Amino acid sequence: MVGTKIPSVLKNDGIKVHLISPDEYNKEADRIKSETGREIYYVDPNLCCQLLKVVPTRYAYNDMKLRAWFSGLRKTEGHTRTFLNEREERSEKEIKINPILTWVENQVWRYMDDNKIPIHPWYKKEFSDGRKIRSLGCGPCTVPIHDYESERDGRWRGTNKRAGECGIHTQPLRKLKKEEV
Repeated sequence: MVGTKIPSVLKNDGIKVHLISPDEYNKEADRIKSETGREIYYVDPNLCCQLLKVVPTRYAYNDMKLRAWFSGLRKTEGHTRTFLNEREERSEKEIKINPILTWVENQVWRYMDDNKIPIHPWYKKEFSDGRKIRSLGCGPCTVPIHDYESERDGRWRGTNKRAGECGIHTQPLRKLKKEEV
């Protein structure tokens, strides 16, 4: 795909990388913009998440023929996560594992520091009014927040989806074919 390159951190590490074309997203985003004059993110945040997150993650899950995947969900990030379990059997062909589900925000930062895990550059951004990124999503749905706000208050701001989920955590990734059931 023209203009898209594989990040250097993923090169030469034995990781198969397949970039998915943004054509479907761009087509829908352009259609919504021409019909409403507003961005897809504001008009239909669920469709935006479906196209930017669910479809690519589902593609990767199925393409790699995975049976399980790990998530960084934590219960303290919102009411939608309160009753999740560390091991979710989402279908006969999919298990989702949430190893840090019971951690709080400070435990994550401590673990990253103790294990020298690189921090995403958005978390390092400094804003003149003291706000910072505390819950990372894709570009349109991530804004900096103040310390007194809840971690997820910086997600889907200005939409009717605020404090929800993108869809990868609410829908099975593996689509079962009739012969697999």
